[in-house]
Amino acid sequence: MSQSNKNMEAYIAKILEIQQAQSEKPISENEMKQIATELGFSTDDWQKVDKTYEDLWKRGNAFVQHKNWEDALHNFHQALVLKPYDPSLLYMIASAYEGRWKELHHPKDKEKAHHFADQCLQIKADHAGAIKLISDLKRQKPTQPSPKTGSYLAYYIIGGILFLFFTVGWFSSRQSQPKQEWTPVVSTPVAPEGSSNSNNTSSTTNDSKIEDRELPVSFIENEKSQGLTLSTESSIFHISRYDAENYSFRFLGDLIVKDIEVSLLKIKIELLDSQGKIVKTDFLDAISDYNPKARNGDNIPLAYFEYKSNEKAPDWKSAQLSVEIIQKQSALNLKPENYPSVTVKRGNNKSANFDLKVFQRESRFTPSTFGDKKLYHKLELDFKNTGNYAIKSLKAEIQWFDQQNKIIDSKTIYVNTSSNPSIKKGQGRVFEGTWALEKIDIPQIKNYEVVVTEIE
Repeated sequence: MSQSNKNMEAYIAKILEIQQAQSEKPISENEMKQIATELGFSTDDWQKVDKTYEDLWKRGNAFVQHKNWEDALHNFHQALVLKPYDPSLLYMIASAYEGRWKELHHPKDKEKAHHFADQCLQIKADHAGAIKLISDLKRQKPTQPSPKTGSYLAYYIIGGILFLFFTVGWFSSRQSQPKQEWTPVVSTPVAPEGSSNSNNTSSTTNDSKIEDRELPVSFIENEKSQGLTLSTESSIFHISRYDAENYSFRFLGDLIVKDIEVSLLKIKIELLDSQGKIVKTDFLDAISDYNPKARNGDNIPLAYFEYKSNEKAPDWKSAQLSVEIIQKQSALNLKPENYPSVTVKRGNNKSANFDLKVFQRESRFTPSTFGDKKLYHKLELDFKNTGNYAIKSLKAEIQWFDQQNKIIDSKTIYVNTSSNPSIKKGQGRVFEGTWALEKIDIPQIKNYEVVVTEIE
């Protein structure tokens, strides 16, 4: 084992020792730096810590976007080993536990969500997301007091050590980005419909240490981009200057498809300084091989989030998007009314003011070939907002009925969340999924329906 790896192993072990001794309070950044100094950390060692933390954050965030709570929490807790004082990370962990609790209804997940949100507030007392999360949880039925950090931290740090020392290249492991994007952050106001660029405005809250800038966003038009038009919803550059400077950039928008069909799309995102010089470049997989293709009239949602902690905010003044990779062809002249409609019902929230139509683009049953009596049902559905209000979040349930009109199976789906662009009036959002129906044969199924359970 190299000296660098030995330093890191001793570093993690010391953090565990201190954290267990003060389980009610996260270890501070100063304490961690003191430990690193005593262990003879080099600049390269610190760079490895930062790089690993950033990779874990991005992977965890990507898994959350797809409601893959287990892998998201695994990555977030690995990151927590390296930076347990980061309030944004603690909030992300709380949000992931909240998401899993809402889906699986395990009381311990609710307790952990409350606990990590409270940990976040211990470090940053006015963290808006944590305050809202705790307030939302308190509106639900009370649970038992949340457990201490130490019991969770011991488990995840052991996993963290194994992760750090047995992945390929130690700090260089990668996982492919999953499907539908979602980020548990507070939603930003929806821009007026039809807007394609944002004004370069700057605003501060009553706290002078927080600054929000709305960066103007342009879309480079060329041969690759023909058939695509950008509509920007928000582009917020957030700067927080407390004990250390943190910043983030969040972009939400849509690409409107006209006269083409798109089966693969990668977008280049470039951030420019006040001199118009490109200072950061990143990429966003808008449509991957496993996503449904975008058809004529569709809106391709774009959601990009970049976060940095303990780093001076750059001089970002504008952003530009361009098409990096695209596979497209002339569009089939199919309108929503050419697709069969699906029955849509309101759940318990019958008073919700919304109008929604759902169209079936694809429906295919495939019996399992493994002898396990499963039937796989693939659906591609177009959720069309026919009301007067933008839909920020939409949760629904697909219910399958037998020949006697009894529900024989049901699955929860998240069509849209507040961290994705809203579904504006007249727009649609395409959702694709495949579900395993247990011990059901095709002749048993009469039909299926969509029940809207939550909408904002």
